Amino acid sequence: MGTLLGHVLPGSFFLFFGLWRLIQISFRLHLVGLIALRRRRRTPSSSPAPVGYFTSATYPCCFRPCAGFPLEGATKILVTGIGMGGELFASTDYGRAGKVVFMGDIQHVTMYALFFVSGIVDVLSWKRIRICPPGMDFLALANAFVGEWILFSRHLHGRTALDVALHTLLLYVVAATVLAVVAEYRWNETLMTSLVTTYLLMLQGTWFVQVGVVLYARFAWTAWLSHGLAESDAVVMATVLFAWHAAGNLVLGLVMLCLFGHVVRFSCGAGGGGGGDQQIEKLWAAHVMSSSVSVTTTTTTTTTTHVTPASSADERRRDGTDKTSDEEEESV
Repeated sequence: MGTLLGHVLPGSFFLFFGLWRLIQISFRLHLVGLIALRRRRRTPSSSPAPVGYFTSATYPCCFRPCAGFPLEGATKILVTGIGMGGELFASTDYGRAGKVVFMGDIQHVTMYALFFVSGIVDVLSWKRIRICPPGMDFLALANAFVGEWILFSRHLHGRTALDVALHTLLLYVVAATVLAVVAEYRWNETLMTSLVTTYLLMLQGTWFVQVGVVLYARFAWTAWLSHGLAESDAVVMATVLFAWHAAGNLVLGLVMLCLFGHVVRFSCGAGGGGGGDQQIEKLWAAHVMSSSVSVTTTTTTTTTTHVTPASSADERRRDGTDKTSDEEEESV
């Protein structure tokens, strides 16, 4: 990762998944309103089954043909597998040494491996497969970010003050992401927890790229920060640059959320005019399937009352008691 490409690849990974989550959150929000509206129209005289927003560690594809496939988990496995292979190859001086000579690259391999495991757990937590216990996908994702934080906190020995400052700011984002993932699991019906996690993923992605550009790119517009300023001034400007990234990602997230919301409404049709009830219910079922935690919303509008054996026995006993009392009255 001690190259421009080594920072652009993980940065693109986090930014891509942040934007992916933003699209899926917009789509889920629209589905919630769409299904609630259709159910009220179908059952105007009775109260329809409740439906509301819920969080999940992974999201299904927007398109119905691939909605039942754990695409996000499979993509995470593919991307992190490529990252592990590239970093492992770089650790051997690109094959020239014949053995591992750069221990820092092994740290990067470990970081990719943690997210690789998270991708496997995402696939195994998909409700159609459901091998892992509920909530295991959140735990694996939080564990990946905890491991990333530990690795980067011991990744800065012998670095320049600017390098340490850039990576320390990254550590703050990673630590905040761990807390956001835990909060998303704890308050799994709150939209804000999903948006905070998404925002932090986007911020981590753009800042990863920025760190690589500042330290390793040979552009004239970045040379002033790494070479044109005194060390103390460079550290100060690095924090200013980070604040710009934080504000820029917030504005970008809000704009993209509104834009994706309009795109989803247009693609599904205003007021739910596009797509039949069955297709929309299937897409909603795919979103419910992607969440490993308990979802209080239901996908049907009918409820069934089951009589337990105990209650049946109680009714029989009550009937027997009533019959006995009637017989006693007749004998008197």
